[in-house]
Amino acid sequence: MLFEHTATIQRNAAVGTNGRRQFQDLYTGIPCLALPMGLSTAISNGFSLGRAYDVYFGEGQDVKAGDKLLIDGQSYTVKGVQSFKVLAPVSHVRALCEQEVSN
Repeated sequence: MLFEHTATIQRNAAVGTNGRRQFQDLYTGIPCLALPMGLSTAISNGFSLGRAYDVYFGEGQDVKAGDKLLIDGQSYTVKGVQSFKVLAPVSHVRALCEQEVSN
């Protein structure tokens, strides 16, 4: 798979001992491919039209629902993850994401 982008994966983690949590960088510079999600797939998954993206990573990448991705200055929330285990060059992880809108 041709990875044209790089992502920072952030995860909501505990900060200190007072129960406060915030998103922290878990991985940086991770090769990926971010593509707009097809209209019918976006609708069937309940995503906002025009803000739904499929982000593809190499096999075994640690990414989970609830994580945030930073790609080319844009922020995306991971809504779901699918792993595809087939032959070595084709195996990958697909993150179903929604682009965050800044106010």
